[in-house]
This record gives sequence, C-alpha cells and structure tokens, in this order.
Amino acid sequence: MLSIAPSLRLVLEDSEFAPSGQPAWTTERALDFAHHKGVEAEIPAVLQALAGAMERAPYPWFAKRLGVLWTMFMVGRSVDDRDLTVWMAEAANLLCDLPHDIVAFAIDEAIRKSPHGFIPSVGEIRRHADPLAAERRQHIERLERMKAALEDGAATAARSQRRAQQDAHRRDMARFEK
Repeated sequence: MLSIAPSLRLVLEDSEFAPSGQPAWTTERALDFAHHKGVEAEIPAVLQALAGAMERAPYPWFAKRLGVLWTMFMVGRSVDDRDLTVWMAEAANLLCDLPHDIVAFAIDEAIRKSPHGFIPSVGEIRRHADPLAAERRQHIERLERMKAALEDGAATAARSQRRAQQDAHRRDMARFEK
C-alpha cells in the first residue's frame, strides 16, 4: 500500500494544539509546518502519487483474487459454479469503488483477522478499507489545497513576509534570552 513519508504525514493530520475556536487543520498552518520540516517542495509529487493511487482495481484482478478466496475457503465443500459466479460478481460490485492497493490490503486484513474461519464478508473487507480510503481522500483534498496555495502568488508573498517577520521575532527574542 502506498505510504507517505512521516514528516509529510504529520503535515496532513489534524493538530491537537489548534488555538481555541480554530479548525484543527488549516492550509497555511500545514504549509508552515511543511516549510519547517523541509518537505514543502514534495507536496506536488506526493499529491500526484496519491491521486494516481486512487485507481480502482480492474475486474480481472477481482475475478482472480476473489476466485482464490472462494477456492481457499470452500475446499472440501460441494459448491455450484453458479454460486461462485454470483458471489464474485456481487463482491466485486460492492468493492470496485475502492482503490486497488487499499482493497488488496483490506482483503488480506479481513482474512488475517477473521474470527470465524470462513470467507470474509464484504462488510468485513470494507471495515478495513473504508477508513483508509477516507483518509486518502482527505489527504488528497488537503494536498490540493496546499498546492493551490503554493501556486497563488499573492498568498505566497504574504506567507514569505509572515515567515520573515516570525524569523526576525525569534532572532530578537534569542538575543534577550542570552
């Protein structure tokens, strides 16, 4: 599954230290943190990688993966081929909206954590996949906002001026602490 560097992942997460009454995540606060961590320049590339990773699994992959699951869990049971076809079609239909890497991971997790020893249900697979897909969508949305802010000339100039003032203030404060 696609992963994000820890320093950039922190930039995308809600802040538990947001000032009272302010949102837990803002574009400018995230950009300042990314600048501080030295990952601001990585934003467009990570956005492109995450957006590309939203590609859904192709149907032939579902047919192969779900066919293996069926075979693995139905060993020794007499099963009609029509049951397999119906189950695979319905499972693929209910899972096909998920990104390929996330649905593959979720199927594996559902098998690993299956408490009953039977083929995992679509619900069990989605229980693992849905939070990951929602998190990825949120990360993409936030990266898009950050990229747009970086491309906005007026906002970038204001951000640079604010950062210069903050740096000057820190330098002034450091002189008084000595």
